[in-house]
Amino acid sequence: MINVLHYLGLFIVSMFMTYAFAKYAPKRIFADMPNSRSSHVTPVVRGGGIVFVLLWVLSVEIASNELLAIVLGSSVIAGVGFLDDIFGLPVLLRFVFQLLVSCLLIYCIGGVSFELAIVYVFAMCWSVNLFNFMDGVDGIAAVEAIFVFGAGGVLFMLHGGDAYAMLSWSLVAVVAGFLVWNYPRARVFMGDVGSYFLGLLVAIFAIVAYHKYNVPIICWLVLYGTFLFDSGITLARRILMRQKFVQAHRSHAYQRLQEIGWSHKQILFAVTFLNILLAIIALGISCFGKYWIEGGGLALAILVISYCWVERLVPMKNDAKFT
Repeated sequence: MINVLHYLGLFIVSMFMTYAFAKYAPKRIFADMPNSRSSHVTPVVRGGGIVFVLLWVLSVEIASNELLAIVLGSSVIAGVGFLDDIFGLPVLLRFVFQLLVSCLLIYCIGGVSFELAIVYVFAMCWSVNLFNFMDGVDGIAAVEAIFVFGAGGVLFMLHGGDAYAMLSWSLVAVVAGFLVWNYPRARVFMGDVGSYFLGLLVAIFAIVAYHKYNVPIICWLVLYGTFLFDSGITLARRILMRQKFVQAHRSHAYQRLQEIGWSHKQILFAVTFLNILLAIIALGISCFGKYWIEGGGLALAILVISYCWVERLVPMKNDAKFT
């Protein structure tokens, strides 16, 4: 039975705690000052993701070593992100922590071959960073998380993973409370603490769903498609164009839409519409597994058409300021 009051309570607490953080966090420490790569023009408090991280971690009932590892691992990654928000940690140090936590989580899940473990570790590190890359306009990362974990919870429930369904929906509740103040025009940003945390949990939940509950991995790839496709294609193109792809940039499709005058709300509505379509497809694949090729192909076609449409409006390769 779904405990609506539990999720409602988490939402309300998250909403008030996020407001308090945005209002009272020391500006000299947490102010995100705008620069040439920013999508905002006035200072905004960052690091607000610490609120939903703490609320989710405190709401989890530890019932297994696997879940304990997930809570501890995600907390460590969030802690690294929080320190990065305050002090700006070296890239290598951040990557070392991401690598160690990913290895620990795969070990705790167990039953994974060495070759597949390497793939999973890479996928988890990539997910942590791509979620951070894509957190570039008001509300976009929070909305992505709400759709992925909301539909992901349904996938768990359909395949007998009720405990993970509750964890997913609890995450939706606390992120939704944060979104109230992160919605355009944002009063607070989640920062690296929030984006690292969410990126890791997307990957580990997808892996657990596949190995423990036989949820097709393509369902999660489709759910995560908006972020995966934009970040992956943009990175590949920057590499092929011999750009300094490890540096901050404004080449993502959603960023280029903003460059031609789209507002944060317009971009957020477009992302929301895409996520609705992808969520329907992912749930359809779960219910009608034999059509996974058709479902995956449809999702890919939607993403390709959307990206090509943005490319037609504002080509990445034709504008030097995107390099």
